[in-house]
Amino acid sequence: MADDALPSLKTPLNTQYLATCPGVGFGFFQIPGSQTCMKINMGVQFETKLDLVQNDITVQTLRLPTAAFPLGSVPIIEYLKQNLSQTANHYVPRETWQFGVTTVTPTDYGPLIAYGNFRNFPQLTLANDRLNLNPSDSLLIDQAWMSFAGFTAGMHRSFFDFTQPGYGYIGGYASLVNLNMLAYSHVFGNLVSATISLEDNASRVQQDGILSGMGGQTQPDIVGQLRVAPSWATFQVAGALHKMTDGTANSCCNAPVRSKEGFALMSGLELRTKWSDVFGAKAGNSYGRLMITGAFAQGAMSYLGIPYFATDYVSEQDGTIRPSNGYSALISYEHLWNPFVKTTLTVSTYGARTHTQPSMITAFAPLQGQSFPAGLFNFDYRVRGFAAQLGSAYTPVSNFVIGAEGNYTLDHVKANYASVAGQPATVGIWSGSIYVQRNF
Repeated sequence: MADDALPSLKTPLNTQYLATCPGVGFGFFQIPGSQTCMKINMGVQFETKLDLVQNDITVQTLRLPTAAFPLGSVPIIEYLKQNLSQTANHYVPRETWQFGVTTVTPTDYGPLIAYGNFRNFPQLTLANDRLNLNPSDSLLIDQAWMSFAGFTAGMHRSFFDFTQPGYGYIGGYASLVNLNMLAYSHVFGNLVSATISLEDNASRVQQDGILSGMGGQTQPDIVGQLRVAPSWATFQVAGALHKMTDGTANSCCNAPVRSKEGFALMSGLELRTKWSDVFGAKAGNSYGRLMITGAFAQGAMSYLGIPYFATDYVSEQDGTIRPSNGYSALISYEHLWNPFVKTTLTVSTYGARTHTQPSMITAFAPLQGQSFPAGLFNFDYRVRGFAAQLGSAYTPVSNFVIGAEGNYTLDHVKANYASVAGQPATVGIWSGSIYVQRNF
C-alpha cells in the first residue's frame, strides 16, 4: 500500500508554471489567483579595502566659560591633525547582502506599486565611508514604500537627491539619503515631472549635541523637485526647507529656545550617448554617460552629502542660531568599452563655513593645549575637501561583477579665533577596494 501511494516515475508530474508579466517589466511573474505581478531581487557582495590612512582630522566642539556660566557657554570648534598610522584598520574586509521585493497591481487609477528592500549595510558614499562603518548581522530597512495615483508614502530616496552620487563603486560628495516621506508627483506629457514632498526632518539633522542639538521635530522638511528626462538626458532642479529648533543653549545657558529656517538648492544633469553616433564606426560599440551635480545649503548640511566636519548651525550663548553654509559639486563619467567592461572617473569637492559673533569669556585652556585669555571671543571655521575616484568593472556573465576602485581624498581645515589665525590642517588619504558582486 505504501508503494501504491508513491507517484510512478514513468508518470509525468502535473507542473504549473507561473505566468510572466512582460507588460510590467523583466523578471516579474504573476501571483496565482491575483492580478498582482511580483519581482524578487537579491544580491551578495564581498569587498576587501586597503586604507593607507596615516593622518586624519579630528574635530572637537565645546563651550568656553564666562563669569555667568563657568561650566561653559560660548561656543568653539577645535580641530587637530591626528596620527592614525598605528591605530587605524588598514585592511578592511566587508561582506554585504540585500533582499528586495516589488509588486505591481493594476487599478482603474494606474498601477499600485509596493517596494521593500533590506540590507545589512548602507549604500556607500565617501562621506559615510569616512565613518568606518561595519556591516551588521541584523536586518536594516533600506527602502519600504508604496506608490499610487501620483502619491508616494514610506521610506524612499529623498526627492532632493539626483539619480546617484556618481557612477563609481563608492559615491562621491552628493546627497544620498533614504527617509520617511509623503510625496505627490505629476507628470506633464512624457518628459517632465514635478514633485512636492514632506520628508523626515530628523533624518537630515547634522548636529553634535554641544553647539547644536535639535529639539523635537516641529515640521517636516519641504522638498520640491522638477525633472526633465528625454531619452538622451536627465535634468533636475530641487530645493528644500529645513527647520532648525535648538535646545542646547537653553540647557547650558538658560537661553530661550529659538528656531530658524535653513534651506538647500541643487541642480543635476546626466547626458547619455553612443559614441559611434558622434565619431562614426571607429568608436565601435562604446557608450558613455556624464553626470554633473552641484548643491548649496545654509543650515542644512546633510543635503550636501559631505563628511561630518561641520554641524548645521552653532547656537550662541543667548540662543541665537548661526547657520553653517556650504557647497558640494560632482563630475562623473562612465565609459562602457563593450557590454562586459566599463571604466568610471569621478571628481567631487565640498566646502563649509561656521562662524560666531564676539562674546566675553574668562581665561581658559582647551584640551588641545591652546590657551585663551579673558576678553571678547569668536571663531570663523572653514573646511574644504576634494576627492578623485577611478575604477573599472568586468561583467563576465549577467549580474556578476568583478571590480576595483582607487580613491584619493584631500581635506583642509582652518579657523580664526578672536581674529587670530589658527594653524591650518591638511590631510590626504589614499584607499583602494576590490569587490565581487552577484545579483539574482
